[in-house]
Amino acid sequence: MLLSYFDVQCTAASVPPILDIKTCVYMKPAMQKMDDPILRINPYDMSRKCDGDISILQYLDDPAIRTLLGVDPSLTANFTSCNHDDALHPTKDYVSALLERGIRVLIHVGAYDWICNWVGNERWTIALGQSGQREFAREELREWYVDEKPAGKIRSTKWLTFATVPDDKPKESLAMVQRWLRRDDFWIYSLSLL
Repeated sequence: MLLSYFDVQCTAASVPPILDIKTCVYMKPAMQKMDDPILRINPYDMSRKCDGDISILQYLDDPAIRTLLGVDPSLTANFTSCNHDDALHPTKDYVSALLERGIRVLIHVGAYDWICNWVGNERWTIALGQSGQREFAREELREWYVDEKPAGKIRSTKWLTFATVPDDKPKESLAMVQRWLRRDDFWIYSLSLL
């Protein structure tokens, strides 16, 4: 997939090339070097290798999982590709609208997520154009703790909370959601360590 970005930008695959020749000449060998190692990275946890296919489709089609989710057993159609328009949409405008209406928002990001990484998500939360944005942007990004061990990073104000936690940490994930629902200050749990 990664090499296809080069093709689309530097060849006439769809439209005439959109990048200049010098940039394309520089990009091609770099893209070829990156493609193989990147394919072995788990897109949802960069700290792990991606062994085999991500089998979410098989998992969700498992009869036991379908029962657990309450899927009507008479539905046998394949719903894996119902609507391609529903794949990716920017949410920042919706988040801003919720905040303007006084609705609290928790933005939770996997600490090691590669595809939807925390750095990019933190940037868009800081750049939101809602009231209270300056206060949020000034707030320090801190570590938060569970059982006196680092659980992730947090930036939080009265209405908006940005938090990270690794995807394979259910105890920490539950603590994050519980603290947010209780309106607890995440960093208070770390003061004893300072």
